[in-house]
Amino acid sequence: MRSGVLRWGLVPALAIVALACDSKFKGGGDLRAQKIVLKREVEGIREIVARLERGEAILPLDDVAISIDDTFVRDLVAAQLPFEADVDRFHLSLKEAEAQFRGSPWCGCAGPCTSRASPTSRRRSP
Repeated sequence: MRSGVLRWGLVPALAIVALACDSKFKGGGDLRAQKIVLKREVEGIREIVARLERGEAILPLDDVAISIDDTFVRDLVAAQLPFEADVDRFHLSLKEAEAQFRGSPWCGCAGPCTSRASPTSRRRSP
């Protein structure tokens, strides 16, 4: 009789408890994984703070690369135009700027360059 009670009473109770425990902790693996990621991030931030407190760079200088878009460079140069200057016996007047960083990068400015001594120049020598 005792084995019958154990079989019909204890086994179903254990099964219910097992099912209840399983549904209660669903997603526990995801939470543990997230906790590990957060711990690693905190360790990394503490390392960076320690470097800064010692006066060191956050990243090694050899590991840093800066990327600049060609339109940014063109607009930066164009903001300074028109530009005029006398160089030796020439008068230089830059009016346009272009920049292209695809393939071989280059920057260029366009405008007239005239001799100050020629009668057709904009500035004449006295």
